[in-house]
Amino acid sequence: MLAKSGVHSGNSDVFHRTRVAPYRSHRRVNRLLENESGFISTQLMVSFIFPTVILITVLLLATLGVSMKKEKYYSWVGNAMDFAAEASVLGTDSARVIYFEGIAKQYFKDALTGMVDGTASGNTITPHGSAIPGDVTIQEFKAVEPGDAIPGGVAGQYGYTTTLEFPLLNTELPILGKQYLVTKMHYYAVAKGIEG
Repeated sequence: MLAKSGVHSGNSDVFHRTRVAPYRSHRRVNRLLENESGFISTQLMVSFIFPTVILITVLLLATLGVSMKKEKYYSWVGNAMDFAAEASVLGTDSARVIYFEGIAKQYFKDALTGMVDGTASGNTITPHGSAIPGDVTIQEFKAVEPGDAIPGGVAGQYGYTTTLEFPLLNTELPILGKQYLVTKMHYYAVAKGIEG
């Protein structure tokens, strides 16, 4: 389609003629739609990356939460063990820890039961609230003397060691489904009696 440009060159009968293409941008769109391979691959990439980023974020937040809970519960176990080790040999020689193992275990269970806000029955502590997603199980509690093997090394002083299972997570995670996570905790507490 030809049109007059409206530019006069001085001679009245000579006009510059220019070609006008009103559908030039429409042709580009048609050409882009005909060659969809770039569009489809970009669409697939975005539809894959977005859910993947969300899933990774959820998993990282769950991992961070579980890690924080584990540190909190381990400090509870440590405080209960330190209390039990100190209270059981209070006013006596710490070398007599073997005689007070039952008392120390009872002190430990009572202290941890109070921290967990639960009820103790045998070697199991059942929490009442929803903060801890299951029963805490005391697998081992024993008196140790210097030189005895303990988790992570050898005991340097008289004391007590415990091994227990502590639940950390009981939830439904996207794609992964129901997850129940229990950690095994070990702690060694030094008995601080009067040395005679």
